Amino acid sequence: MSKQDILFKTEKHVFSYRVAGLLMQNDKILLQRPNNDTGYAFPGGHVSFGETHEETLIREFKEEMGVNIKVGSLKWVGELFFPWGNKDCQQICLFYLISLADETEIPLSGSFWGTEQLENQTFKLEFSWMPLSDILKTELYPIESKQLLTKYSDTVEHFISIEQDFTIQMATNDDLELWMKLVKFIRTNFPGLETEEQLQGYQKTVEKNIGRRTAICAKQNDIVVGILLFSYNQNCLSCMAVHPAYRKRGIASAMINKMLSLLPDDKDIWVSTFRENDEKGIAPRALYKKFGFVLNELFFDENNYPHQKFILHRK
Repeated sequence: MSKQDILFKTEKHVFSYRVAGLLMQNDKILLQRPNNDTGYAFPGGHVSFGETHEETLIREFKEEMGVNIKVGSLKWVGELFFPWGNKDCQQICLFYLISLADETEIPLSGSFWGTEQLENQTFKLEFSWMPLSDILKTELYPIESKQLLTKYSDTVEHFISIEQDFTIQMATNDDLELWMKLVKFIRTNFPGLETEEQLQGYQKTVEKNIGRRTAICAKQNDIVVGILLFSYNQNCLSCMAVHPAYRKRGIASAMINKMLSLLPDDKDIWVSTFRENDEKGIAPRALYKKFGFVLNELFFDENNYPHQKFILHRK
């Protein structure tokens, strides 16, 4: 009797139940991608009815690359939302540490080819050993996994990943008007932007950053919904904001990931935000901590407003 994947489709939606293996050797991790795609994912596959997670991983690795594995502990639980063709997919994916039962069965460096079967179709897959030191610069999905790979935790991590129809890009002068429109809308959340003179000064700062290519924006349907300024000289995140109607969609995380891919990976990065017990700081503080930033000094700005400094150690 042929296996049946736990994969359901309706007219508009898809539900998918998948397990993936985290296979690491010599400070590298094994990733996969279709031969016509640029984005990587973790090897694995859909759980079939009646299968345990261990049985699924053993079967999938054997089918796709002809290798025998040993399944270790559960590391991440992901709730993933992304497009599946013209439908919206909700996927539960469990990520397990795995190891090779026989290290001679596949190459332990570079890339090699395998195959995947999904819905009675066969696809070629490229498997590549990616250095963990390059992971932040790699197009890897879900994007939250890049930060999880850079920090070690003994606990099982839960995350939510939402792929929206927004784009993350370097801002240009054409984006300046919409950038400032967003800033004016949320200005009450940011000390130092109360007057028109202060706004004009901020706009000049944005213009300089656009020229230096240190201004990142998130756009949806040609509307600027997220903004981020950073500095190569100071190695810091200078300013970040997301439109209130577009929050909790992964926009801030996507902009930070873009910034991290551009800044040197051997220098610490710092950011300042609202201090503890300031209601405005609840969301940004939690976000920075998720990325591995740790508490540093408390200081006061030129307007005598208290700020908390956070540091991301990358050395």
